[in-house]
Amino acid sequence: MHRAALVSYSEEMQSSQSLFYPQPDWIKQITGDWNLKRSAAELMQILYKVAGHGVGLGYGPFAAALTKDSGEIIDCNVNQVTQQHDCGAHAESIVLQNGQRILISEGKVISDLNEYILLCSGQPCVGCAGRIWLYRPGRVIYGASKEEIERIANFTEGPVAPNFWERAKSERSIVV
Repeated sequence: MHRAALVSYSEEMQSSQSLFYPQPDWIKQITGDWNLKRSAAELMQILYKVAGHGVGLGYGPFAAALTKDSGEIIDCNVNQVTQQHDCGAHAESIVLQNGQRILISEGKVISDLNEYILLCSGQPCVGCAGRIWLYRPGRVIYGASKEEIERIANFTEGPVAPNFWERAKSERSIVV
């Protein structure tokens, strides 16, 4: 790749406007101040509110957040499959990509997200599980199980290998 292209790409990555997918304006109205220290239980309640509100506006029924150990939010988003015309625009994928870009724009040099927590309103699908494997957050917390989601929403997003989460812990140090 040409040096000028590399410099341009580097500058773009440091721009806060280079987010994977933008966050809908209404999310911060629900989440409030992102610098507040919150427990995982408090954050999950917020995610359920975000997901529920999103459904009423035509978004997919899932929300996710990337946070510091202290509970401060780095990014929070919802499924945007319909809005973005992208079958991979799931909340988990969006916050992992946005979160890494936000941290880079703040001058942090990171190759993975092992110091951060990914919270999801529901158990990640096969595609999001793959992204989790690659981004390597230190911890993943999810609400509804795959079986609960399938029963409530009457759909499936694909199989995750039976021992995937055990392997994520043993091979990638991802605590679920």
